[in-house]
Formats: sequence, C-alpha cells, structure tokens
Amino acid sequence: MPRKQYTTEEVKQIISNWKASNKNVSQFARENGYSQASLGRWIKKFGKIEYQNKFVELPKLQVAKSLEKQTIVIEKADLKITVPLNIAPESLQNIMSVLVACK
Repeated sequence: MPRKQYTTEEVKQIISNWKASNKNVSQFARENGYSQASLGRWIKKFGKIEYQNKFVELPKLQVAKSLEKQTIVIEKADLKITVPLNIAPESLQNIMSVLVACK
C-alpha cells in the first residue's frame, strides 16, 4: 500500500493537533496512524515556523506616568525651582550652572 503524501497545510494542521493534544510524539503518532519518524521530522521542519516572527505584547509601565508627576525641588537662598524627576541630565546641569552663578 503506497504511503499518503501530505501537503504542507495538512502537516501544519497535524502539528497543531499534536500540540493541542498535550501528548508526546510517539503516543500521538501511534493513536493517529502516523509514523513517529515522519511526525518528528515534520515537527522539526514546520513546528517552529509560527513562533519566529511573533512579538510578545508587554503591559504599559505605570512607572513612566508616576515619574512625570514626581518633582525635584532645588532651593538656593530665596530661589526655589521645581523640576520634573525625569528631566534630561543636560537640562538639570544647565539649571545648576545658573544657580551656582546666582549670588
């Protein structure tokens, strides 16, 4: 009896069914009439394709919002300057230079 030739789409569906079954390759192949060697080869060839270009969505960080609301207060004599905590280092350095120059 000649062996059945499976299309790429059929093989991908078989792999999907195997993953959903939570069974090992040997058990799944035996129960579904596939050669264990063929199933293993298909998994090696097509099983990882769906994961190559997927991105994982990450939750938005709440830290960034809270940093915007937090401030640094710089006081010198009767001057009081409030700057955001996420101020650029160059900007903070400029402010400090101006404060040092003030007498």
